[in-house]
Amino acid sequence: MADVEAFIEAPSQESLGTFSIEQLLLIAEHFSVSIVCDRRMKDNIKDSIVSTLRETGVFATKEEGVLLKPLFQASALSFEQQREMLLLQQEHEKIKWEHDRVKYEHDRVQCEHDREHDRMKYEHDREHDRMKYEHDREHDRMKYEHDREHDRMKYELGIEKEVTVEQMRQESEKAKIELERRRLSIRDGALSGEGQGEQVPRSPHRFDFSNLRLLPHFNESDPDTFF
Repeated sequence: MADVEAFIEAPSQESLGTFSIEQLLLIAEHFSVSIVCDRRMKDNIKDSIVSTLRETGVFATKEEGVLLKPLFQASALSFEQQREMLLLQQEHEKIKWEHDRVKYEHDRVQCEHDREHDRMKYEHDREHDRMKYEHDREHDRMKYEHDREHDRMKYELGIEKEVTVEQMRQESEKAKIELERRRLSIRDGALSGEGQGEQVPRSPHRFDFSNLRLLPHFNESDPDTFF
């Protein structure tokens, strides 16, 4: 924390590389620096601080003071030469500041481009997932309809097969009954023909009923009466 306070008292661009991300965020908050890109990247925070401090003149004043000090102490240069050197130095600082501004703008545009690219990629992935979900659901629905139709046809074919088998069985039973009826009819016709065409011969001997006699009831206590 002492290093941060020392930087606030005497800002130096070279010392920014020694600070951590948390310390850089404290410095940015103190100087009201707006972080454009990802705050988790140290280089982005450092570049934003440098650009802001140069725009506000914090770094320029210090560097001009350091660079101009030997110019005014150089006795070999005249006032006009020192003024020309100062103008050149200011022009150099202006070009450098413009370069840093362009770099900052480029980084900002790149950050916006990356953000837009990520957003479009997210939208594309979400649309792809939605279409895949719709396709899978339609595929499952068609498969369900196909399986149900297949089961229905299979069931109807099974019923039709059972009906056909039952009809064939009934036809076979009818044929058997008809065959048996014809066989019995033929047999009855043959027996009837035999009864009409042939006469049973009578025996030449007549039965003599005079030899019959009534037998008494058998008595076990008196068996002689039976004979």
